[in-house]
Amino acid sequence: MKQAESEEVKQVKYVDELLMSNINLIPIDNWGFDDETKEEMRTRKHRIVNSLLSDASKKKLSNAAKHLMAREVGSSFQTVTEVFNWLKHSSKGMRPRKRPLGNIQSTPEASSLTGKLGSENKEVGFAKLTKSQKRDKFTGKNFKGLLEKAEKRAERLEKIRKSNPDKAQYIEENILWNRAMNRTEGQKVKDDPVLLKKGAVKKEKVKERRKRKWDQRIDFVKRKQEKMQEKRIFNIQARKDMKKNKKLEKAREKGRIL
Repeated sequence: MKQAESEEVKQVKYVDELLMSNINLIPIDNWGFDDETKEEMRTRKHRIVNSLLSDASKKKLSNAAKHLMAREVGSSFQTVTEVFNWLKHSSKGMRPRKRPLGNIQSTPEASSLTGKLGSENKEVGFAKLTKSQKRDKFTGKNFKGLLEKAEKRAERLEKIRKSNPDKAQYIEENILWNRAMNRTEGQKVKDDPVLLKKGAVKKEKVKERRKRKWDQRIDFVKRKQEKMQEKRIFNIQARKDMKKNKKLEKAREKGRIL
């Protein structure tokens, strides 16, 4: 009995560890912590970093440098589990997870693949997309436009990678995560330049084929109309000739003409 219970405990622990490892793949900004928790995390990070810096260093260092320093000293949380542990030992304890409505937005740079965490009292379905969301929305059948947006995003990421590799890696992780989330919801994310190029070529060929068929149809209708017009002119002339011949026959019968 004890051995069976021990096996069950091991299985429960294994499942728990597996779940937590999967949860830790989710970026913290995408988890859905409420605004108060996010603000407390920012305050904690700034407090720890500022305590290690002199007044001159606070003014001299850039925000990106401070962010890297926060990660190195451990004041910036890296996983959802770390946030859970901190909340569990904080005075306010764990708070219920805020249910995200619509698409989730993690960072301004990676807003492409996400929508903002909305208030539960707002009608997110009718919310207007921000400029960055429209810019980075990879849906639809305009393959040329999607390809252009994908290439521009790659250029922006490359610039960020040169100046701040960690930030670029963070953005790419958000892109991968939100792409997976959208696919689980049945939304196709069309941001692969290779596939977009193939799609654009295929669409152009279909367009050319349809244009060719349309031109052939127009040419066929035009030739048909010309033949009908020629036949009409021929019939009109035939009727005129027939009437003229009848008049001549009557005149001959009456002896008016020889």
